[in-house]
Amino acid sequence: MSKPAWPASNVTAAADGSSSHPSLPSPCRRLTTKTSKKSRRGVTRAILDSEEIHGEILTPAISGVISVFYVSSLALEPLGNVTLSTDRRFQISAVSLEKKSWQAGRLVLLVKDQHGRQAEGFVSVASFADI
Repeated sequence: MSKPAWPASNVTAAADGSSSHPSLPSPCRRLTTKTSKKSRRGVTRAILDSEEIHGEILTPAISGVISVFYVSSLALEPLGNVTLSTDRRFQISAVSLEKKSWQAGRLVLLVKDQHGRQAEGFVSVASFADI
């Protein structure tokens, strides 16, 4: 039988059966933190075909008019507003976005509705798939 790493007289027992030592941190409790808005974003997927984005919002169930943004490393760049179809699909003009994908290495879209719900996702470039 091995000796404890600290004297038993310094160990205190809790009602739940756990024990602690003054030099050790107390047992962690489950953290209750509010979920950030960013972690509540839904998912969208899109394809850039020439200068037109064809997208679909997978989650959440958004309807009506949405604002579409290109997410760059510097800021959100607005692409415009568009009305979603009943199956949550959208289409929007995106002039010179393909060029930005060559420079940035990726394309990310963010969509927001009038109630603050958001979805974010990558954009596939159709001409890349042809290569």
